[in-house]
Amino acid sequence: MPEMSLKEIRETLKRGAAAPLYLFYGAENYLKELYLSRILDAVLPDKTQRLMNYDRIREGGVLTGFINKCESAPFMAERRLVAVKNSGFFEKASADAEKCAAYAENMPPGVTVVFIEEKADKRLKTYKTFLKAAVCADCKTPPAAELANWAARTAAGLGSPMSRETADYFVCAAPRGMDALSAEIMKLAGYASGAEITKGDIDALTPRTAESRVFELTEALSAGDGARALTLFGDMMALKESPVMVIALIERQFRIMLACKSGGGSGASSALGLPPFAVRSAEKSAGRFSEERLKQALRDCLRLDEAVKSGRLDGEAGAEALIAQYSNFTKR
Repeated sequence: MPEMSLKEIRETLKRGAAAPLYLFYGAENYLKELYLSRILDAVLPDKTQRLMNYDRIREGGVLTGFINKCESAPFMAERRLVAVKNSGFFEKASADAEKCAAYAENMPPGVTVVFIEEKADKRLKTYKTFLKAAVCADCKTPPAAELANWAARTAAGLGSPMSRETADYFVCAAPRGMDALSAEIMKLAGYASGAEITKGDIDALTPRTAESRVFELTEALSAGDGARALTLFGDMMALKESPVMVIALIERQFRIMLACKSGGGSGASSALGLPPFAVRSAEKSAGRFSEERLKQALRDCLRLDEAVKSGRLDGEAGAEALIAQYSNFTKR
């Protein structure tokens, strides 16, 4: 069967229809643990049954432990749940991976098994076997708009609402990854203590990412504020950020502005997965550049990136020159 979306899995679990075998892989550990929890609620809704019927197996002796737990009959429950984390069976071929695939095709009744993996190589026999025998899903990072909706719902669930516009800003400003975002939302909700979470709360409490600092930097560039842009760059260098990474992020912001200029905000949002807040800001910044100027900026960024990586130019000096160049221009 093809891979299922997380939404489809969520709907089947709401109906109490847990499958006997699952594979969750991908970047977002938060989503993998969330769906394991939902499967646990579906398979063993009575929490008193979990002590004897729920096992988690991690690295080390995974195959033997996995099979032994599967072969054990449920104790005063209809099913057992076995969670296997980071087995490695889906990243490279091995004898144990082959045995796991063979066992997956002949699972005993009365057990549900959930594999949680960092990666899954879709060329491997193990993955191909699971694709036929199991429910498989990629727990990748959702688009920014979905993250903003999730952030607003999570904050409201903690008793401190967050407007959609504030949620858009939060997703742009906060650290990447749903685990990190979840921790920041909990911190913000605790600080707000039932009041609405504001942009000021986010600025005061949330550590700034390199992406959000470059976002501010390019806003300063578009406003012709070279002093502020260079100050922000200096702050990033003091934090030991890589000049090559900063150049790449500046190039990305120019690319976003060009997408807004040539295709409109909706085109940039769908093509680049940006929340409305970021699109509106990029549209405003793009308004100060001509389309040709933005295309030239992209070419300059790419040339600078190549010169720095080849060792012909110092990264910090090159980035400073680029910032100075694009903070002093007339629209043409």
